[in-house]
Amino acid sequence: MLKESIQLSDQKLDEILTELKELNKRQRLTLKPKEAAEELSISLPTLYDLCHTAGFPSVKVGKMWIIPRSRLEEWINEHAGEEIA
Repeated sequence: MLKESIQLSDQKLDEILTELKELNKRQRLTLKPKEAAEELSISLPTLYDLCHTAGFPSVKVGKMWIIPRSRLEEWINEHAGEEIA
């Protein structure tokens, strides 16, 4: 029986791990504020301002905000073309 070994460079392993982390993020139902800010290409303080805006899809659980991914996508589509905050 032949055994083959695959040798990957550290850079390639890092790329694979990064890709897996991104896949995991996309499968989660909610986003953390930092992740939502990155997805929207806005600053974290602006995201927190939005969390305090009526109608923005965010939920405060204890001291932490979470943003439901599907509701965020709906909110973006509903407000496309509008100026917010």
